[in-house]
Amino acid sequence: MPEILNKKYENYRKYYNSKRKELTVKEGDKILVKAPFPLKMENTYDGPYEVKKVLGKSTISIIDNKGKHQKIHVSRIKKYISRNEDTRDEKEK
Repeated sequence: MPEILNKKYENYRKYYNSKRKELTVKEGDKILVKAPFPLKMENTYDGPYEVKKVLGKSTISIIDNKGKHQKIHVSRIKKYISRNEDTRDEKEK
């Protein structure tokens, strides 16, 4: 019986990992945090927030707008890419 379970586990693991994207962040990076229950016309992500500390492979620590420390799993974040006004002006020229 354990052999069957191991085989099933490997199949599930392979399927899950095929869809997973590895996200690496370091202290000082800007991130967006997924909102818990966004309404239809609201933004799906809040932020940007700055990473204060990396607690492990899958957990980071940030300080929110209220000054409160929060631990967040990497499945709820994505990297923040700022819009730089200078590059937009150069493209128009």
